[in-house]
Amino acid sequence: MIGLTGIIGHTPRNASSVSMGGSVMDMRRGIGSGLLSDRVAGQIERIVQDQGLQPGDRIGSGRELAERFGVSRTVIRDALAALQQRGLVEQRPGVGVFVRDGSREVVANLLGQMLRFEAVTLRELFEARFVIEEHNARQAAHLATPEQLVQLGDLIAQMEHARNGRQFIEADVEFHEVLAEAAGNRVFTAILRGLHPVLLDSMNRGLASTGSRASALVDHRAILEALNRRDAAAAERAMREHLEHGRHELEETGFLEVETR
Repeated sequence: MIGLTGIIGHTPRNASSVSMGGSVMDMRRGIGSGLLSDRVAGQIERIVQDQGLQPGDRIGSGRELAERFGVSRTVIRDALAALQQRGLVEQRPGVGVFVRDGSREVVANLLGQMLRFEAVTLRELFEARFVIEEHNARQAAHLATPEQLVQLGDLIAQMEHARNGRQFIEADVEFHEVLAEAAGNRVFTAILRGLHPVLLDSMNRGLASTGSRASALVDHRAILEALNRRDAAAAERAMREHLEHGRHELEETGFLEVETR
């Protein structure tokens, strides 16, 4: 890894932008040969990593980056486009370039591509969800904060009063994401967030099953009741039953093939 001393001055994590120093010649030595925009993208990514920048931290404007790296605006535009496609930065017109947490999109794109090329099946994704969500329910029974438990209850209320299927699903998805955050495993949280866009169509189809909304509400209440009691075994069991109900609904509507083995 190329050292960044002299390229970027140290700034606190909550700083509004990154301050970069160093000469154009220093930058060109760091960039080296190869496709220039790729090299610049790599340098920007290392800046984010080495300085411990967090989502929302400002890196600079396109003009500022072009001046500091000693390259054209076109090169910077291409470098930022590559980083943005990977979910690492976002460009806010007239404001600047900011660090972004794009883990959801990265995982979702990967899983979506695997589905399209039949590297994995939809059933395999559901099996992975069982493993992750049962773990999350068990851990959340020990680790969820009172505030998170209240938030989960509020989301169940939103599901109950949802005026349409979309609102119901959005509250449902957020319930599982808050539960994942409460469980404290960031890898599982990222994977789960990536799974939801991939499975969104399946959730919509599952609502077509008779009584699916009422069943989902009963299931979510059972999960929350177990969490409130800090009963890890009951929370895991309630989650497993909820996911089994969802799988059965998808088999019933024909979206998921019935397992024969």
